Amino acid sequence: MMTGARIAGLSTHQGEVVAKAAWPAIISPADRERIRAKLRGVKRGRPPKRLLSGYLRCALCGGVLHSGVRSDGQHRWQCRKQPGDDSRCGKVYLRSGELETFLVEAIDSPALKNRRARPKTTTADPADKLTALETDLEALATDHGSGLISRREWVAARAGIEPRIEKLRAEVARSTSTGALAPLRKVRNVRAAFDALDLDAQRAAFGAVIDHVDIRSAKPGITAFDPGRVKIVWRV
Repeated sequence: MMTGARIAGLSTHQGEVVAKAAWPAIISPADRERIRAKLRGVKRGRPPKRLLSGYLRCALCGGVLHSGVRSDGQHRWQCRKQPGDDSRCGKVYLRSGELETFLVEAIDSPALKNRRARPKTTTADPADKLTALETDLEALATDHGSGLISRREWVAARAGIEPRIEKLRAEVARSTSTGALAPLRKVRNVRAAFDALDLDAQRAAFGAVIDHVDIRSAKPGITAFDPGRVKIVWRV
């Protein structure tokens, strides 16, 4: 509901914003774009109960690792082989606690200091620029509908504006994810600051710097946690 155009006072046709609506907006178009960037790619269903849910992948088959509990009560992540599904190998698993500690400490690495640093201020918010361009598209649709420009002129103008809109949407997404790191800026103990966040804020900060994590199979005879099994795919 929050990503819909109506709540931002916009009217759509065939899924595209074409004009300002006759009704008043509840939120601004710029805030709508920030919400869309925040929720883009989020799947519906029960919210994740663990920090690493959805981030871990099996390095052998590429499947997402699932949460499980061993007979001794220890939590672990595992590649589950489902009956009739040959795409999962079922060969990779890893204890949770040591892995989570390792990945959270990786966020505090020197290589990520620039990412956690406060972004430079710009003369214009990308969400505001995006709203301005979408307003231009609205004006073009109005001009075409009233006969001021031909269809060919309308299509040509749209072709020049739409790539800029996609670029700005990417900028809004980046600025939104960077904002998730605000609680970790200018703190001496990043791990303590991270632990103080609730799960949603932790996952947002985690996802701002890490795309996913590949887990390799264990070497024969090694039962202790092996960092060499963990390959982090950074967003930075």
